[in-house]
Amino acid sequence: MPDKGRVLAECARVLRPGGRMAFTDWIATPRLGDGERRRLQDWMAAVSIESIPGYRALLGRAGFAAIEAEDLSAAWVEILRRRLEMYRSLREDTVARLGQARYDEYSQLYAFFVGLVEAGKLGGARLWGQVLHFNIGGGAALS
Repeated sequence: MPDKGRVLAECARVLRPGGRMAFTDWIATPRLGDGERRRLQDWMAAVSIESIPGYRALLGRAGFAAIEAEDLSAAWVEILRRRLEMYRSLREDTVARLGQARYDEYSQLYAFFVGLVEAGKLGGARLWGQVLHFNIGGGAALS
């Protein structure tokens, strides 16, 4: 999603006063390097990975208040490790259906992704906020 601010503003616009929105997303830490960001963009089309403070700012500018964030990164490490193990356990079937090259490519890319999460460069968060009241000018506004 290249323009997260625009998406969040539209969500605030369509919510009724008092309405809440919650979502999860991948988050970046300051340790995520430019080369790693480019690889994620090329592989996952992840063109705008935000940090938790970045998401808080985007939500606030979009018209949300009572903004909360929960860092889920530690829990996601084990989930992602298990997914990688599961994928690798299906190697024979995957190669038969998609070919060795496709299996190798995905396995390497997913291992890179899991490694970023294990290293604390990439993580996950649950975020939520509430629209306090509607602004006639076309968006949510804060009191």
